[in-house]
Amino acid sequence: MLPCRLISFRLVVFGVFFAVVAGIVWVGYYRVWHDDVRRAKCRDNLRNMHLLLSVYAQQYGAFPSMQPPQRRYLRSGGAQDLYPLWSTGIMKNEQLAQLQPPGLTLRRFSANPTAEHFNSNHIGFAYNSTVHPDQADNPPLLASQGVAAGVIGPHAYALVLFLNGEICEIPADADGRLNTERIKPEEWRQLAD
Repeated sequence: MLPCRLISFRLVVFGVFFAVVAGIVWVGYYRVWHDDVRRAKCRDNLRNMHLLLSVYAQQYGAFPSMQPPQRRYLRSGGAQDLYPLWSTGIMKNEQLAQLQPPGLTLRRFSANPTAEHFNSNHIGFAYNSTVHPDQADNPPLLASQGVAAGVIGPHAYALVLFLNGEICEIPADADGRLNTERIKPEEWRQLAD
């Protein structure tokens, strides 16, 4: 028969072992769950942005841009080109949060933002203002911040909103290069922060 102390010691060791294993499993599960929630919120933000951009395009015949007319479809101005969405009243103050995906540390918008506030410090998406609403090739319109070089973190992904409203996850390889089957390198470059 085992002494009482030995049984108690074994129970304590088993309890500690069980707690450590349960903690490891919980951390792994929490990370997966948290990433799924973040992706779902990002997708929701992109869906809502597509609606706002579509309303703007219907009213003005083009997507928002701060670029001069002669350069309008040559070079994207990036996130700052989204300012007309707010300045025309199509986007309301409570909708500004849709420009800030969860998981990114961004500055909050003031109650009355100016064009200078529409930048990568406040907006977590890259925007391609060279897209025309009637474009037939379904180019990318908005994407995760930092995709212009076509490189992000290894084995990461970029969420991309296309002109037709489709949202896709584009994976990166072990070197962080984004897949170019769906989006050509020159299209990645048009998605400016």
